Amino acid sequence: MRLGELLAERGLGLRALTDVSGTGRSVSWAVPSELADPTPWLDGGELVLTTGLRLRSRAAQEAFVDRLVLARAGGVGFGTGLGHDRVPRALLARARQSALPVLEVPYETPFVALVRFCAERLAQERATATDLSGRRELLGRVLAEVLSGGFDEPTAERVLACHDVDLGRPHRVVLGTWAAAGRQAEARLAALPCRRVGAVFEGALLVVAPATSAEETAVELREVLARDPLHGAEAQVAVGPSGVGVRGLRAGCAAAREALERGRREAPDAPRLAELLATQGDPSVRQFGRRLLEPLVRFDSEHRADLVGTLRRYLETDGSVQATAEGLFVHRNTVRYRLARIEELTNRSLAATADRAELWLALAVAG
Repeated sequence: MRLGELLAERGLGLRALTDVSGTGRSVSWAVPSELADPTPWLDGGELVLTTGLRLRSRAAQEAFVDRLVLARAGGVGFGTGLGHDRVPRALLARARQSALPVLEVPYETPFVALVRFCAERLAQERATATDLSGRRELLGRVLAEVLSGGFDEPTAERVLACHDVDLGRPHRVVLGTWAAAGRQAEARLAALPCRRVGAVFEGALLVVAPATSAEETAVELREVLARDPLHGAEAQVAVGPSGVGVRGLRAGCAAAREALERGRREAPDAPRLAELLATQGDPSVRQFGRRLLEPLVRFDSEHRADLVGTLRRYLETDGSVQATAEGLFVHRNTVRYRLARIEELTNRSLAATADRAELWLALAVAG
């Protein structure tokens, strides 16, 4: 929910005392607390409501703001008329330095009114998001089947047309996600309040846009990703080249994915090997990739693991266990355990160049 919605509700009488970036900033909930350090009970994105009863000194006020910033809180709703006649200057100054939104809550507005408003508005958003999430997750499964060669091209085009994806005209793939968020972010991406439906696919929101409006789609997607209270600063968007048909879709996905991984906004004009492999029509190569990865996919499904993601990250980081662990936010020993399972399940050695090449090829043709 955006802060602008709270400010626009006249019955609450709120006033923004810091820059809230055109009311585009978001909050995940409203939490009343009179603790000097409420952060152990925050998940990130909350609007913390306080009257400052324990924030008497300048040091306490500045420390309060610093803690909320580190906890990625969505902002402060400061109630005046009880502990303080106005919002303390030291708190405001530190909040402005840290770009933490501060709203003044008048004495006449009880905190429970704010909590109730947030609860009702978030319930409405989640009811809408549930339908949107389901559509994105379903389209993601369809795309995975299409990109892995599960349908012949005419069938794939008909199936995607049922989801309002027209491959008969020039299109471009737009991918959006948050850096280092990985598969853990898929639930948040599924509920992303973006008017482009798209699909949740391999840790990113994928939109197949008409070639003429792809840039507009990319700008909108980046803006929506940037509003996320937890990961907004890490928003990433990449746009693939224009293409037609299923082969164009495969090429666009491969190129946009590589652009994301390399931190580029646009995919390169010259095709790379992964893109060529994704667009070639020989089903035997895709079948080879599916057979090689199938034990890993099955293991991930049965054990809620991430062997495929770990393998991809490991190969992307040139076999660095440390970089893989940092990218997946897990311990190095967890990565080593997963790599051992990958070798066992695929009967391939990650120490052998030929075996690594086969695993890389399997991931490349899988999309």
